[in-house]
Amino acid sequence: IFLVLALSLLCGISQRQASFTLAVLKLIMDWLVPLANLSEEHKAALKGIPRDYRTLLKRFDLDPRLRSYTCCPSCFALYKDSLHEPETCTYRKAPDQPPCGASLFRTKFIR
Repeated sequence: IFLVLALSLLCGISQRQASFTLAVLKLIMDWLVPLANLSEEHKAALKGIPRDYRTLLKRFDLDPRLRSYTCCPSCFALYKDSLHEPETCTYRKAPDQPPCGASLFRTKFIR
C-alpha cells in the first residue's frame, strides 16, 4: 500500500497506473496468502486492502483539493474560475502598457 502511495505522490504516476499497481500487488498477496501460515486476523487485514487507488487516498485522508483557474494562452496570466471572469486577458506587463487582450475562451463544437 505504501509503495503505491509513494509511487503516486513522490514519482507522479497517474491514478490509472496507481490502481493497476495496487491491483497487481493485491493479486500477488492473494496468491501468497494460501502459501503462508497467516492468522485469520492477518488474512482479514489483507482482504481489507482496497482495489482502487481513490479508495486508498480516502483512507489516508489524502484526497486532493483542486482549484480551477483559467490561463491566458498568450501571456499565461491566471484567473480564478468564477462567473465574473473577463472574456479577454487584462494582464499588463507594466501599468503604462496595453492589456494582453488575448481571448480567454474559445468555442468548440463536439459532434
